[in-house]
Amino acid sequence: MSEVVPAAKRDRRHPGEILHSYRVRKWLGDGAFSVVYLVEDTKTHTQYALKHVISEGDKEDRYLDQLRMEWEAGRKFKHPHVRDIVDLRGDQGFGFMKKPGKDLGLIMEMIDAPSLEDIVLKDHIHFSVREWISIFREVASAFVHIHDKGFAHADMKPNNILWDKDHTKVIDFGQAWKIGGTKPRMSGTAGYVAPEQPLIQPITAQTDVFNFGATMYRLLRGKFAPQTTQRNYPRDFVLAENTIGEVTPLSAWNAEIPEQLSDLVLNCLELEPSRRKYMTYVLKQLEALEAMTPADAPAARTVPSKERKSLRA
Repeated sequence: MSEVVPAAKRDRRHPGEILHSYRVRKWLGDGAFSVVYLVEDTKTHTQYALKHVISEGDKEDRYLDQLRMEWEAGRKFKHPHVRDIVDLRGDQGFGFMKKPGKDLGLIMEMIDAPSLEDIVLKDHIHFSVREWISIFREVASAFVHIHDKGFAHADMKPNNILWDKDHTKVIDFGQAWKIGGTKPRMSGTAGYVAPEQPLIQPITAQTDVFNFGATMYRLLRGKFAPQTTQRNYPRDFVLAENTIGEVTPLSAWNAEIPEQLSDLVLNCLELEPSRRKYMTYVLKQLEALEAMTPADAPAARTVPSKERKSLRA
């Protein structure tokens, strides 16, 4: 059986080539086992992002299944702060006659905006508290919609939020799962995963609440929350409250952060899922905070295109 070859080590498609009936314009970036291109519809000339996955052996078939799940979940979402998923190309036939393909292309809305990972954690661009609350409120509204459709994202992190002055978009549903279901393997990203994820316990809406809390903490504090870890959890690892010590509220570290926001983030980071609020509560709290926070803070600077190292897929 062949070894799994990372996307970055595979041959790329060149500008002008046709890929799943779309014309390749340029390479945008590599995922672990996917390549993303800017493509153009040959008839309408509309531009999209195309995530390309090829399986060259049994070990790689799960990345095809992951892309199919991204399509299955993403096509149900229609929300201004969720990336549109347009089509999946490569499988043949329908229903019981369907023949799974080994070369798939996921057609997605093209968003010319950097991720919060790039803006804040790499380029160190400052946001006011009011701006953060507004961004968090838009992300929470996206999650309420996703949960209403019966799915959990299961991999929220700064790299999966695209932002500029015109957009806040939640992206990448490759780890998405039906709420209440149990994934066959660990999902998420170290530093943001909920305690139940490495234990292969059911994925719930509260899993996303924890991931979102860890994301807010990281963006506001610049460090990972004590309730998380930067390494991968072994399956039998249990994160106990007595292992993390006393957690300093964000408002104690930065007086500009309202206590209500600090308390909300800490609630999202409760280790026990049943002690976390639902995302509808998180959204209502952020809406209330936005309404009471002065709007005269200086605006954050948008990252000019020439400063962006790459576009997120």
